[in-house]
Amino acid sequence: MRRASHVRLLLGLATLLAVLALAPPTGAPQPAALELPVSAPVPRTAFGMNQVDPAAWPSVPVGALRLWDSGTAWPDLEPARGTWDWSRLDAYVDAATAHGAPVLLTLGQSPQWASARPGDPSPYGGTTTPAEPAGASDWTDYVRAVVTRYRGRIEAYETWNEPNLRSFYTGSPQTLAALSSAAAAVVHEVDPRARVVTPGVAWTSPGGPEWFDAFLAAGGASGADVVGFHAYPREGWAPEQLADVAADVRARAVAGGAHLPLWDTETGWGHTSPTDPHPWLVPTADGPGLVARTYLALVAAQVPRVYWYGFTNKAVGLWLTGDDGRTLSGAGTAWAQAARWVAGARPGPYGPDGSGTWRLELGYDDLDGRGERPGRLGAVRRGAGDRTGAHDRAAPPRRLAGGGRPRGGGARDGRAGAARPALRSCSSERSGMTCDTPRLARHGRGTTG
Repeated sequence: MRRASHVRLLLGLATLLAVLALAPPTGAPQPAALELPVSAPVPRTAFGMNQVDPAAWPSVPVGALRLWDSGTAWPDLEPARGTWDWSRLDAYVDAATAHGAPVLLTLGQSPQWASARPGDPSPYGGTTTPAEPAGASDWTDYVRAVVTRYRGRIEAYETWNEPNLRSFYTGSPQTLAALSSAAAAVVHEVDPRARVVTPGVAWTSPGGPEWFDAFLAAGGASGADVVGFHAYPREGWAPEQLADVAADVRARAVAGGAHLPLWDTETGWGHTSPTDPHPWLVPTADGPGLVARTYLALVAAQVPRVYWYGFTNKAVGLWLTGDDGRTLSGAGTAWAQAARWVAGARPGPYGPDGSGTWRLELGYDDLDGRGERPGRLGAVRRGAGDRTGAHDRAAPPRRLAGGGRPRGGGARDGRAGAARPALRSCSSERSGMTCDTPRLARHGRGTTG
């Protein structure tokens, strides 16, 4: 049963604190503190995912699913004009629906038969090209067919992937602005409840912000409901700097007349493929901290939807799973823990304290009867190799990446016969993060743990 109580810390009788560790590396740009008012609770859909196997749904709490690099692009669906293959997209939509995860489908690239430049090479090979379609009617016919089939089942449509990179798009911002506006008109006509997301610009790649500016100047956000972007960090960055990326996206969107919410439709860390000629290898032990801090930074920046790339991915970013694409790595376990802790919380002020520790205040309206609610998170602070940190004496440490054990039993919440959920704590080796479990109290008749 939910109650309209508010959890308070005895440590200051404020909201619960999630304290972010690891100040940015010396010499790296310093992320700006964000003094944000306590906002609406973070929805479970904030924890989105790319690249899942529809036949073996992830064991982590996927709040939303983005479909790209999934065999569901235009050339996969319509390999020849008027010839459709819905089998793979059907499987994804069915699986996502069964697990309560709304679907974001990324539109494009062009099949060769419809392409303005069928010889433009694509990293996907085959009959896929990164060029715009030669005829606008082929594009709108494709969009209409998809939206008609999945009306009420696909939540949102992103109108291209990383168009500022020539491997994904070889046209101009002005051309894609026209295509995006046309797609938005079709989507809203066929499925008025569906949302349209602007193309996911690779923001930290060369020319990303400038491409976005030109796209908006050409009217690209006409009919859009959400601004999409990809917040991949550069090597040497700290996760907290991703809040600056989101702030830049928002500022440019507003300057271009797009007063819309932001969705980060791809994020991840490093280049870990063994075939990458210039790999950026992320130490395995650092993964849990980077994953959790990435989400906390973007939540603090008021980005309500963040899609990790990806669950089964083995080419870009941290691996959330082992070679089998199912067994969770430490980073995968951390992703799941962060989702359980943060979903439902109200993010408040975010910034560094005097010691360089980054703090995000998280307020919770209810702690009743939810064994994995984030109310168990007390603080994540710089540990400098400390495996345990400070924690409630009755609660052995619980690592962000797994391990330890939860506390059984627990104090009462002041209602007869009602047990307060067990408190949690966590730690993470070499990531500089530990989790504490401060003593908690409720208003009124609440007791302390």
